[in-house]
Parts: sequence; structure tokens; C-alpha cells
Amino acid sequence: MAVKHVVTAGMGFGGSWWLTTYGFGDLSLNSVDMVAEVSLSNLSGDTDEECGVAFRLVDTSNFLAAYVDDGDNLVHLSAVEGGVERSIATAAWTPADTAEIRVICQGDRIRVWVDHVMLIDETDSTHIDAVRAGL
Repeated sequence: MAVKHVVTAGMGFGGSWWLTTYGFGDLSLNSVDMVAEVSLSNLSGDTDEECGVAFRLVDTSNFLAAYVDDGDNLVHLSAVEGGVERSIATAAWTPADTAEIRVICQGDRIRVWVDHVMLIDETDSTHIDAVRAGL
């Protein structure tokens, strides 16, 4: 499995492996709008892999994630709090060798597209003011 490219847009401070495009530090915002995109390839190399994008990252134990899982053939939108994953929503996905995932966060609204088709449209205010994204 390989990541082809990642694009993020939003307001945040980048460091270590976090991927952000703007460096404004902590502005104590009520919410942050952001877009995170990732292109994945070689997904068919294994039959039980999960791959996607983490966003609204606070730290490695607190973030949101959107990922495809070829073990259960689902797209997952999850919140991780204190290292414990909580499912926000899932949608059916037909496994393929490649996938493009786009996440758009606007306030508490989170939309997830896979291969240019919106599959998840939910609201969740977990980590609503976090500004980082990564793999």
C-alpha cells in the first residue's frame, strides 16, 4: 500500500509528521474548517488493510479519521479520544487497487468522499478546534 499524495488546507501549526499548509499557531478558534485529501494505491496487496487520512489532530491519541477498510468493505469515519476509537459513520465501499479520499470539515459538519462520490455526511464536534492533518 502506498500513499500517492496528500493535500491539506486549513489553519494550523505543522511539526514532526503533521501535514498542514498554513502556520498560524494556536488561535483559540471555536472551530476550524479544513480540507484533507489523500490518494492511495496498491490497496489490493492485502485483504485486511485500513488506509486513509487523520484530521483534526490534537495528538497521536486524539483525532478524527476517514479510511477505507478492505477487510469489511467499508469507509469509516471515526473519532479517536484518549486512544479509543468511536465510530461516527460507515458506508459501503467496493475495494479497488486505488482510492482517493477527500474530507471537508465545516464547523461540526464532516463530509467524506471516496473516488469523487460523497459517501458520508455527518455532524460531530469532536476536536472541532484542532488544526492538523496527517496519515
